[in-house]
Amino acid sequence: MQRNLIKVGNITWTHLFSPSHEEIEKISKLFDFHEIIEEDLFETNIQDKVDTYDDYIFLVLHFPKYRPSLQRYILNEFKIILGNNFIISISSHSSSHIRKLMEKYQKESQQIEDDEEYKISTYYILYLIIDSMYEKTINLLHKNNKDILEMEEKLFAGKWLSKDLLERMMIKKRNINFLKYIFIPQAEILEEAQNILIEFFENDAEAQEEIEVHFEDLEYKLDKIQNQIKILASHIDSLTEVYNSLMNIQINTIITILTIFTAIVGIHTLIAGWYWMNVPLPGQDNPWAFWFILASTIIITLGMIALFKIKKWI
Repeated sequence: MQRNLIKVGNITWTHLFSPSHEEIEKISKLFDFHEIIEEDLFETNIQDKVDTYDDYIFLVLHFPKYRPSLQRYILNEFKIILGNNFIISISSHSSSHIRKLMEKYQKESQQIEDDEEYKISTYYILYLIIDSMYEKTINLLHKNNKDILEMEEKLFAGKWLSKDLLERMMIKKRNINFLKYIFIPQAEILEEAQNILIEFFENDAEAQEEIEVHFEDLEYKLDKIQNQIKILASHIDSLTEVYNSLMNIQINTIITILTIFTAIVGIHTLIAGWYWMNVPLPGQDNPWAFWFILASTIIITLGMIALFKIKKWI
């Protein structure tokens, strides 16, 4: 378990990375959380949701985290408890993004102007957390787009029509589908969270106005993410179809070549069969004739295998 804590004005922001049961119990007792929240904090892979209580709001959101060793995304579950003067965010996996965000927020909070006092608030920190993870996702999608364009160039250049490309395309397709299903429920959650926050800060007109403005920004970025995912999914599907078409063309070409080769070899075999059954063969009395024929057969076979590998037919 790793824990980061900063204090800005009268606001305390605590972030925990993969907390232990003891740490969760300690936090729950300190803030007197409802037992339902405490149960949710112990569980993993909870569906996205937002719950409201008398003194705080509880949110669960999921964001992608890429694992290079697995070549796939995993769920980084964020549980956020927000009150008037405290916010606790908990992630199931460590995130350097959040650490940097906390350092940046604490530094910038020392230079806040009078007309930016709203930034010293828990709802603004909530906005920063979600916005930061959305920005990270947008960067991930840009990288995915570059990867797909690279695969497309190599595919049409005929440099990479192989099972390696197919495997990479299938991994990319799986990851894009994973991203798509992560963000499907978040539009509804953002809308619900906005309404609950406005009600939670009903005595602060400025806070309500800022909540609307910042959540509109989050909704815009979420729409951008979902649209980019749709484009990437469509792009990788098209690329897969092109790959299959090119592979079918290559297979048909190979079959045509092998058919022609078989026909030619068949004629030679027929002539050779007639010849050795009716005409004495040159060198048939040579004791090395068998080994010469065997060596020639092996050389021709290896040569054909090498040719097929160079042409990437096998």
